[in-house]
Amino acid sequence: MLLLASFSVLILLSTTGPAHAYLDPGTGSLILQALIAGVAAALAAVKIFWLKITIFFGKIKNSFGGNSPQDNGDGDT
Repeated sequence: MLLLASFSVLILLSTTGPAHAYLDPGTGSLILQALIAGVAAALAAVKIFWLKITIFFGKIKNSFGGNSPQDNGDGDT
């Protein structure tokens, strides 16, 4: 059934005609604006969850024998 559906989609996509589409100059700026917004959103998400990220990687470091953030080296925990 999946093979038949895949074959049907392949046939439909390979037999399409020309679209004669037009992309105006504003399309490029719209794409650029979307990319900049995506980067800004990713940076904001990292900033919001920075403490959780550092704790997560701190636990990984500690599992390999690193010092824990609470360990000040005096042996009194």
